[in-house]
Amino acid sequence: MKNHIPCPFCKAENTRFAHSDTLGEAVVCNKCGARSDWYASKAAASRAWNKGKIPTSVYTVTVCMKMEDSCGWGDLGSCRVVGFYFNEADAVASVLNNAGDMFEMTYNYAIIEKINEGVYGVDIGYVPRVFRAEHRIDAPIITELEKIPSFLNNIRGISIG
Repeated sequence: MKNHIPCPFCKAENTRFAHSDTLGEAVVCNKCGARSDWYASKAAASRAWNKGKIPTSVYTVTVCMKMEDSCGWGDLGSCRVVGFYFNEADAVASVLNNAGDMFEMTYNYAIIEKINEGVYGVDIGYVPRVFRAEHRIDAPIITELEKIPSFLNNIRGISIG
């Protein structure tokens, strides 16, 4: 492990984040329990605030067990929102790197949606991005679907509920 930096959340002098070269691994602060992938989100928000650009939308990452058409509506099985990012590139990287082991050998799909500030702030113009995980013993093989399932054209705001 290398590149030790102070914990950005608890500011403890003796506590350090230890970033590893392993993609997708979240390193935990020994004092407050903050994870390194949380730091990435906080850093992105901080950069936006410092530039005078207050984030008004986020990109949510939702994992689900299946992606089946059920009379024009999706049957996603068990789902959970595992995180959000202030920019799409970070959200995509987290999925492709299986950050925090989000697929957990249980979930087979990840959906990235753009959610705007407010109640049911779904961005109608944003086309969700869908990824499939092919599970292996060592690590999943994650690919983006070239074409989203047709039932997703009728559904927005999966991460909101």
